Amino acid sequence: MVGYSKHNQHYTDESLKVLIVEDEENIIQFLLPALERAGYEVETASDGESGFEKAKSAKFDLVLLDITLPKMEGTEVLKNLRDAGVNTPAIMLTGRTDTDDKLKSFEYGCDDYLTKPYRIEELKARIKAVIGRASERGSTPIALSELEMDPLRHRVTIKGENVHLTVREYNILEILLKNPGDAVEKDKIIQYAWEPDHAVAQNTLEVHINSLRKKIKKDDFLLLETVRGVGYLIRKGTLPGQE
Repeated sequence: MVGYSKHNQHYTDESLKVLIVEDEENIIQFLLPALERAGYEVETASDGESGFEKAKSAKFDLVLLDITLPKMEGTEVLKNLRDAGVNTPAIMLTGRTDTDDKLKSFEYGCDDYLTKPYRIEELKARIKAVIGRASERGSTPIALSELEMDPLRHRVTIKGENVHLTVREYNILEILLKNPGDAVEKDKIIQYAWEPDHAVAQNTLEVHINSLRKKIKKDDFLLLETVRGVGYLIRKGTLPGQE
């Protein structure tokens, strides 16, 4: 079953668009009417390859992504999307309970992870929270040196080339770019980059900072610095000959 569903008579041009990538028809028939009644415009894909192509080529506000899919697993779909610079918010829906699957999903950039079976009310609450966090980011592009962040496309480029960031790395970079040259406290970064109820150790933040630092190293004049006892800051470096 692939295509837009129009059973809901309350759609407007401003309807939020959700892509469901799921191969089990009974689950699609469970999710589709519930999301339509909630006011979302829904499109579906029944395998990983078609889900990847749809998510890559169209503008969606959210992707609901099963892990166990024909042709391409959900985690691979997610990784390929992030590698392609597509950072549409994604919630993984899976019957798997393996911790490694969950860790891999978050590493590849998912925004939330829900294990089947789940209540539709919980899923709708999580969808609302994830889309809400994404919309709060704003839409004005941010630039520093050769790095540009486009919140509408949720994409980061350096000298025009896409930079693959996990969701956490993107959020961390965003709050630092919004405060260029200023030290941002660690607690403030954690509150911005993770869900409010997500317990995060400061060494976890350090791991993400180190990974982010390596990825933006492509721009020799963009520095992500540690401010001891405070947090982190991002600033332009000094061009050769301008010391």
